[in-house]
Amino acid sequence: MKSKFTENLKRIMFEKSITQKDLAKKLNTTQSFISAYQTGARNPKPETIEKIAKALNVSINSLIADKENMYETKKEYSNVSRLEFEDLKKRILFLEKQFSEFKNNKENNNKR
Repeated sequence: MKSKFTENLKRIMFEKSITQKDLAKKLNTTQSFISAYQTGARNPKPETIEKIAKALNVSINSLIADKENMYETKKEYSNVSRLEFEDLKKRILFLEKQFSEFKNNKENNNKR
């Protein structure tokens, strides 16, 4: 049985169009090591998983998590991001209003 890491590594590399050779170069290792990780012949150490995640620009969780759990996690992050975005929009509107009022007050004081 293939590990979640093996499945996820193959999927992510495919989605990002990254070859074994490309990844090996980024990690300063050989293509045969990457192949061994993809086939499940070798299990990477935790620090290697972290390096692979950085090289692929993904979270460690996306490499090791069960696909179903990953989607739940992404939904949670998505909701947080949407809430944070809405909060930022409100803050920007508030600051724009304050700036506009400040600018108008300054113009009015200069006219006097």
